[in-house]
Amino acid sequence: MRTPGRSQVVPVGADGLVRFAAVRTDRIEIAVRQSAERKADRRGNGWTATSGIAEVEIPALGGLLRPLPGSTPVSVPCGKGPAVELDGFRYDTAVTGTLADAVAGRSLPVRLCGATGPVVDLPAGGHRLVTTPSRGFVVQDVALWPDGATVPVPRHREVSVRTWDPTDRRVRVAAGDEALLVVPENANVGWTATLDGRTLTSTRVDGWQQAWVLPAGAGGEVRLVFAPDRAYRGGLAVGALTALGVLVLACWPARRRPVDDPGLPAEGSPWAIGVLLVLLLAALGGVLPVAIVIAAMLLRQLALRALPVVVLGGLAVATVTAVAGRWQGHGQEWAYGSWVQGGMLVAVGAVVAAVVPVPGTPPADEAESPTAGGTQATGQDDDRTVWR
Repeated sequence: MRTPGRSQVVPVGADGLVRFAAVRTDRIEIAVRQSAERKADRRGNGWTATSGIAEVEIPALGGLLRPLPGSTPVSVPCGKGPAVELDGFRYDTAVTGTLADAVAGRSLPVRLCGATGPVVDLPAGGHRLVTTPSRGFVVQDVALWPDGATVPVPRHREVSVRTWDPTDRRVRVAAGDEALLVVPENANVGWTATLDGRTLTSTRVDGWQQAWVLPAGAGGEVRLVFAPDRAYRGGLAVGALTALGVLVLACWPARRRPVDDPGLPAEGSPWAIGVLLVLLLAALGGVLPVAIVIAAMLLRQLALRALPVVVLGGLAVATVTAVAGRWQGHGQEWAYGSWVQGGMLVAVGAVVAAVVPVPGTPPADEAESPTAGGTQATGQDDDRTVWR
């Protein structure tokens, strides 16, 4: 605790009280020097909570501070409230209410300033309404209705949740007039709603909340389905089967084919393919992927069969980490983390290193061709495989 001309370190008791010697001052600064560590994230990430002070009360000054009643008026003059812009025209606002409503965070009425007040002329067609927060207030709800009409009373229908899964939900609505079924989540066109098999019209509430129009009449069961989830899971299944097939083909023992004609067509230059792959990695990831390729090439010189192990190890680390993140409720967060991205980068770098030829070694066709004036021995295995 610091006051002009004095500073002292005091402990905080279990009851939250801090006791210090009397001091005459008009200013007190409080700083937290040490605190007990507490976990802010209980999902295993180890994030610690930041120390802070929510409220300070000085009992010795309790008799000097007179609390204001909750009915005390609170007002913000015209031009100091949130701004409302309709079709490019800005309307200044004023805010009025009570201290109790402001402290409790309840909604306060907003009044449009200007000669016409809250009355505006709107032609038929679409209109764009934008609100800008002020220093102390933000617009929560905006409603437009014909001039002279009474404010419509919100219609309510009883709703009970039967099942509520991430991509498939079922709720039961009671009978009543036309109303909105609102889900306080960001609107997404992938969600569809059906009432007893009939598709409901989707809309938005407050510009962002997902909602559907419930027709007047009898109630029933409404099913909410996120349609892209089926295609997403199908894609995952196809990808898993494809990866399994590639792994099986990679482990399948190679079989030599009989060759009647020893002259085989020449393949493309391995240097050209390797350079193109390295340039592509550099364009996508910068210097780090190139360094991984070089390290993998050096490892290949030391251990000829090390690169397949590196590829499978990188893929295994990335896959296990991503799947573990999904199981622990982190969604795709771990899939974009350093462990998964690093494992995939190492695997791709090892594959590219396997394509790039070793500098200083002649191509395969030159290494196998006979030297001038020499002889070449040829033969044939029992399975008709030609060798030189």
